[in-house]
Amino acid sequence: MRDNGGPAPKAPKAANDGFTLVTRRTIRCPALRPGPDNGRVILGNNENDKYLVKVPKHKIVNGATGIVMKMLADAMDMQRIPYRDLRKCPGQIGDFVKFTFSLAVMPPDTIEVKGLGVMRIEKHGWDEVDGEKRQFVGFAGPLSRGASLGEVREFLSKQWGELQVEGSIDILGSKYTKVRFPSKTAMEAAGNDAPMFFRRQYTSLYASLEDFRAKVKDKDLTLQVVVHKDAVNQIAFIEFDGLGGGRAIAVENNRLREFSIVLWQAGNKEVREAMLQDGGRLVINGARAQVYPASIKLCFSCGEPDHTQTQCAARKEWKEREEAQKQQAAQRHGASPGRARVVNGQSYASAAGGGSTGRVAAGQEEDRRVAELEAENAALRKENEQLKSTIGKLEATVEGLKGSERRVDAQMQEQNQLIGSLLSVVESLAKGDNGAAMEAAVAIRKNMEATAQGQEDGGDEMEVDQEPVARRRPQTRPHEDVS
Repeated sequence: MRDNGGPAPKAPKAANDGFTLVTRRTIRCPALRPGPDNGRVILGNNENDKYLVKVPKHKIVNGATGIVMKMLADAMDMQRIPYRDLRKCPGQIGDFVKFTFSLAVMPPDTIEVKGLGVMRIEKHGWDEVDGEKRQFVGFAGPLSRGASLGEVREFLSKQWGELQVEGSIDILGSKYTKVRFPSKTAMEAAGNDAPMFFRRQYTSLYASLEDFRAKVKDKDLTLQVVVHKDAVNQIAFIEFDGLGGGRAIAVENNRLREFSIVLWQAGNKEVREAMLQDGGRLVINGARAQVYPASIKLCFSCGEPDHTQTQCAARKEWKEREEAQKQQAAQRHGASPGRARVVNGQSYASAAGGGSTGRVAAGQEEDRRVAELEAENAALRKENEQLKSTIGKLEATVEGLKGSERRVDAQMQEQNQLIGSLLSVVESLAKGDNGAAMEAAVAIRKNMEATAQGQEDGGDEMEVDQEPVARRRPQTRPHEDVS
């Protein structure tokens, strides 16, 4: 289709300018079938220059893919975007269709399509074949067998970005998981990363499990590094000046040992010889290590060569220590290993005083709980005694307050009586009856002397209250003013 601006420019003859229509679920176009490049779809020389337009299913008229192609082609002509129709692709429509094309220059962000509206133009990678994601797949491992699939997914996502983790696979005694990446670039970046230390294992990305198998069986470059278990994370990647380096492949751990055996691969033979010089004794990032060729068999118990596990002195010492612990556990539970009674379905080791690891652990747990309960009871008893002492002090304080209240009431009554007597004196004086006033004053004085004598007889029962009474005493002597 042409517009008023002149003829649409023709596409170059290079095979880098095609378009086709892709359905998400059913693909009947031969152009979209797996090609010779590891199952990848090949259209044009440079697939990174391809772009696409996604057409939602509900916008497709009567499900006719040919109509959609024609509308998109018309829009290409209107926008003067060169393209070439490489393949007609009628077929069942899925969730959306893809109209892909290639350009030597970047296209506009959107394109106006008659009957469909404004459609967004996106960068396209051939990531879907027959409705499945493109095969950007690798294998991550080795992994700790104690790590769940969720933990593995979370760890790998933090390191490598967006990905999908699918199940686990065993290869040469190691656990791996299948990982899908959204792009080839992301997968290659993850493959170039140094080994990651996760749950006491060195995890890397391999394009295939055969790559890992080949590294393990490569006796020319693979080495065994015996290092303390707390220093395993120090030897992920080692370099020698002018020679190159190497990287850790896998770790052989055992919770009963103080060391681990790291399978380590040198980058070349010069690095391998450098690792084995001085009898293989190295200090790597502050950690002492002993290096052996991969062809030498090491003892599983002590990490030393040239003897079998049954002849290992370290293993014998460990077994003697285990037997001593079993006997101590049996004595603690009151059993006699020498006279153990074996019942049906019970092993001799189990009958000999609870020799199994589970029973020893159960006894230790019981002793620990008893000690904790005794300590808790002692703390409660001490707290109870403190509460009793506090309650006694509070009761004494309450009694003292009650006595003070009674004394205050008595003093108030005496003061009321004195006030009444004073009022009588004042009334007598007002009436001119000096004799009656004098008699009332004498009575008041006798009453005050009796009160003072009573307080002196009471001793120092309440010293705090005596001083205020003494200060009030001059105010209760009106007879001095009368005389």
